[in-house]
Amino acid sequence: MNAAGHHEEQLDVPVFQTMLRALRSVPELRKGIGITFVFVIIGSLGRVSIPLLLRTAIDRGLGGNSGRASGGAVDVGLVARLAAIGLVVAIISTLCAMVANYRLGMQAERAMAALRRLMTDRILSMSIGQHSAERRGVLVARVTSDVETMSEFFGWGALAWVAQSMTMLVVGVTMFVVNWKLALVAVAATVPIAWLFIKLNHAIVPAHVTVRQHVGRYLGGVSELISAAPIIRTFGAAPTIGARVQHSVQERRVSSKKADLLGALLFISAEAFIVIVLGIVIVLGLRWQTSAGLTAGTLVSFVFLVREFLSPLMDFSEVQNQTDRAAAGMSRILNLVDLKTDVAEPTKPQPLPAGPLGVQMSGVGFVYADVEAIGERDPADQIVSARTESGFALRDINLHIAAGEKLAVVGSTGSGKSTLAKLIVRAADATVGSVTVGGVPVGLVAGDELRRRVQWVPQEPFLFNDTIANNITIANPAMDADALGSLMHQLGLAGWADRFPDGLATNVGERGSLLSAGERQLVALARARAAEPDLIVLDEATSSVDATTEAELAEALDALSAGRTSIVIAHRLTTVARSDRVAVVEDGRIVEIDTPAALAATPGSRYAAYVDAWERATRGGTVKPALVGESTE
Repeated sequence: MNAAGHHEEQLDVPVFQTMLRALRSVPELRKGIGITFVFVIIGSLGRVSIPLLLRTAIDRGLGGNSGRASGGAVDVGLVARLAAIGLVVAIISTLCAMVANYRLGMQAERAMAALRRLMTDRILSMSIGQHSAERRGVLVARVTSDVETMSEFFGWGALAWVAQSMTMLVVGVTMFVVNWKLALVAVAATVPIAWLFIKLNHAIVPAHVTVRQHVGRYLGGVSELISAAPIIRTFGAAPTIGARVQHSVQERRVSSKKADLLGALLFISAEAFIVIVLGIVIVLGLRWQTSAGLTAGTLVSFVFLVREFLSPLMDFSEVQNQTDRAAAGMSRILNLVDLKTDVAEPTKPQPLPAGPLGVQMSGVGFVYADVEAIGERDPADQIVSARTESGFALRDINLHIAAGEKLAVVGSTGSGKSTLAKLIVRAADATVGSVTVGGVPVGLVAGDELRRRVQWVPQEPFLFNDTIANNITIANPAMDADALGSLMHQLGLAGWADRFPDGLATNVGERGSLLSAGERQLVALARARAAEPDLIVLDEATSSVDATTEAELAEALDALSAGRTSIVIAHRLTTVARSDRVAVVEDGRIVEIDTPAALAATPGSRYAAYVDAWERATRGGTVKPALVGESTE
């Protein structure tokens, strides 16, 4: 992990092993590959046939060394027949190559569609901790540019490797049949090219991986720049943020330049070697034509065969760049596809009981794992590492919340309140101890049922760029307009919705940007209520609102909590005072728990200090008003 805090992939990406891994992981890449190979082989045989027909035409049809035509006469009929055969062979070979190309292209598109689906499913199944470990731009790069790179490779580069490798094999065997001495010369001359390929490949692969890293950083920077544009403008941070993005642009340009330079060097070197090998074959062939009885037709056809044998190297050098980029991209994609979520679905799920759900936490401890490169470490290893390096965010938590109870949780920033909520809704699993909901271990509850019965409203709710109504009913797609209207009335929000020009049909903008913070929280509360949960966890739902909105939120919270268990993480004392009990969390531990009145009456209690701070603030003191659990001095 680099200094910036996000994760980088390994620089040494083995191309062959990565592609084999892709074939194993994506069945669509293997489907029908045997038939495609048949067409490739037929096409390769066609390319070999032409030089052999040319040899026969020269030696026999044009009165060559062993020709039947006396006096060097041309056998027009034989030449015409051989030309006709060559034309038919060329047509068949071309058609087979076209079919192979088409089939491989279709397979590539099916495979890329499958990869996109797999990555979408994997991203949706990642836990909050795993999402926090990866920058958004990195994930976006994998789903977009990395997949496009793979699509380009399988649409052309993969065909080149398959077809040209098969051609080299068929042509190589044919050369040894035609003249084994010249064949040895041609094959021996390719050794330096192979050595150069290996050497340059060791430099090219890391270069392209570095390019992919810089692409991810650039996309992440641009994503932050766009989403935070109002903040950047407000604080005059454009020069700083702009310079940061420009730096990522420069890094990407420099790394791409290096990778492209290595690729160009490979291409030029291959071309030069081909010319040299052809020259050696021609010189030796002319020499052996006299001493070894090599016919003119054999020599000419062999030159063509050598050209056919070596020309794939030109394609390989050109495709090498694309292959290395594809290997780097595929490695990143497969790391994401193979990622095991640290919040796994139970193999034998147990149902939750009907009605409000109680919560029991026994000996619970939790650490935030220092997750390294996605897909490269086992979650158990991550936990052991974090346990020794980062310490526990929660420790020795023993908590019982009765069904139907309303519990408030207070504490200073970073005390572990939100982490406690994440364990209850199973956004993460406890490192030690057990968490049960409705008497069932939370890890044994099916994800769909848990999401339906247990709702979590985070401090900063996410709203989709859609209407207020659609943002609410996303939790219950079956809800119609009448049911939605009744829900808003129950929450006391019917009048609030009427303030907007289009009512519930008003668009909220990207991430809810057209609404205030309090209005977004009201939409989030209504969305949670639409799911008809039996346990609801509210993470500081009243932390960023004015007095008027707070009153609306209070009414909505009371209506939302009626008939169900609710856990409210709050800073505002007005919210805490309406709870049945309040738990005070400090340094990852529950240090106090009782009714608000009992704790407030306990001299020296932490909660009593909060109440005292509140009272001094409301009397016009210098303390920041309406906040609980923050510094008051």
